[in-house]
Amino acid sequence: MIRLINIEAEDNYVLTLAESAFGGRLLQDKILHIDYNYKKRLLAGGTKDGYIVMWKCKSVSTISPTTSDGWEAKAPIKTNFNLLTNVKWGFGQGLLCAMYSQGLLILNETVLKKKMRDNFKIIQNSNKALEIRMKNPQALNSDYVTLINLHFYSKS
Repeated sequence: MIRLINIEAEDNYVLTLAESAFGGRLLQDKILHIDYNYKKRLLAGGTKDGYIVMWKCKSVSTISPTTSDGWEAKAPIKTNFNLLTNVKWGFGQGLLCAMYSQGLLILNETVLKKKMRDNFKIIQNSNKALEIRMKNPQALNSDYVTLINLHFYSKS
């Protein structure tokens, strides 16, 4: 749970791990560290069980939300480590560093792309996966069928 306090209004509210975006997986977990990216208006937290959770500020103005409804929870990211020692946004717009006793993990934001041409769609599902779809001529509502999923792996 993160408690946000508005000192001027003498009011507060909480953001919890019970968000529907977290799918009930984090109900017993605890947030250990947080950091806020004011340019992207993202609040990131690292948990005891190795998850990275984020909330996006819904407000388009510079005024901070006054309730938890002003924040949108994003899907959690599970890391291979437990017990984060710190979470920090980097100097770049989309860099987040999660530190552990075993080392650190740098997350880089990937802007996903999609292209359409004739009866084909190519959709980037992640930074290492593509999906190619073809329009189904038998479908009345222009459904597409998946032809192939491509996953790219690097040797370490």
